[in-house]
Amino acid sequence: MSLNHLAILTPGFANGEEDTICIPVLQDFILGLRRRRPGLRISIFAQRYPGHHRPYLWHGIPVHPAGGGTARLPVSLAGGLRTLAAMHLAARSDGPIDVVHAFWLGECAALARFYGRLSGARQVVTLMGQEVRHHDRYRRLLGRAGLISVAVSPWQRAQLRETGGPDVDLVIPWGVDPWPVPAVAPVRDIDLLFAGSLTAVKDPLAFVRVAAGVARHHPGLKARMIGDGPLLAGVRDAAMAAGIGDRLELSGALPRPLALDAMARARILLHTAEFESFCMVMVEARARGAVVLSRPVGIAAGLSDPGFVTAADEAGLIAAACRILSEPQPAPSLPCLMERTLDDHLRLYGA
Repeated sequence: MSLNHLAILTPGFANGEEDTICIPVLQDFILGLRRRRPGLRISIFAQRYPGHHRPYLWHGIPVHPAGGGTARLPVSLAGGLRTLAAMHLAARSDGPIDVVHAFWLGECAALARFYGRLSGARQVVTLMGQEVRHHDRYRRLLGRAGLISVAVSPWQRAQLRETGGPDVDLVIPWGVDPWPVPAVAPVRDIDLLFAGSLTAVKDPLAFVRVAAGVARHHPGLKARMIGDGPLLAGVRDAAMAAGIGDRLELSGALPRPLALDAMARARILLHTAEFESFCMVMVEARARGAVVLSRPVGIAAGLSDPGFVTAADEAGLIAAACRILSEPQPAPSLPCLMERTLDDHLRLYGA
């Protein structure tokens, strides 16, 4: 089949070009597709965020928000109807939609399924997070004829199968572009870096405990946490109680370019989450020369790259961090290239 018009369905999308924090992996992917296929028409449909339903342009690409916010059924049906109506109008104005690609196995996948069956568009859903753990009505979409399902890491695929779910059709990891190494090498003045939301799933309190354990062996430790969220006050209190309040910088949420700059200054990206479907910050940090130290989750699980180190518990993370800080910094590596991700998706789309 020819690919002329691609529809992207997502719960949220950047509310303007300056919004670099909202699902950056999806932003990079769409910009990569446009770079590879300049003539491809792309329409983006955001179901929940932004919280309005005024269409706008993002890097010249039309975005159609449904403004669903946090509404639940049956109120959320209005947002779904707005999305279907917007897809119908986009198909009339920009040509038929050939592929509808939903992200997360949720209401966007259900909308993609419904629209695809009505229009004949190819249906794709990418599992993005913890939906592989959920036994809900959306899981029944997997395995349906005509709906192609994609996992973003072998580990995520295994989690789905371990919880009794049907297997996905493909695994396509997210990719990043190579980092243009600066003429002057950055100073590695951050020993331990955290980059993510301060929420329970990311377990930032474990980062504080591990940092405190490492500080007992490295008294001059410099740690930094980038991110915001409901556990910010708890993180601050835990750092003070552990005696590392003066060695842990809490930067809050930063624009993505500043977060990437911090990764280039870090010796270790310490990622303490107990679940990750992929974890783009790991690949971004590794591309910038930081060692990634994490639990065996997401892309780090089973990856044969010496710059990725995993440990099952906090004691193992502390021991590994102390060892890494005593060794020379390894060269950057990039296990997941954006060009490979684009190749795999264009092949999937039939382009």
